Amino acid sequence: MEKWKIRLHGQLPVWFEALREFEALSSFANLWHNNPSWILPQVKEGAHIEAVNLGHPLIPTAQRVGNDLHMD
Repeated sequence: MEKWKIRLHGQLPVWFEALREFEALSSFANLWHNNPSWILPQVKEGAHIEAVNLGHPLIPTAQRVGNDLHMD
């Protein structure tokens, strides 16, 4: 076990980064799976951001107040 730790110690940051990335992506996939009516963003060229009826995801839909957002 000690030899294994010494040999692979330098690779731990790479593995932890991969694990963090996997966890983040799987969390987003699960969020979308549990909320299929949500709209995924469309990424386009430029510095323009636009959202229609944007609301906080943790506030229940019936209580949420959505707002439109336009940024250039």
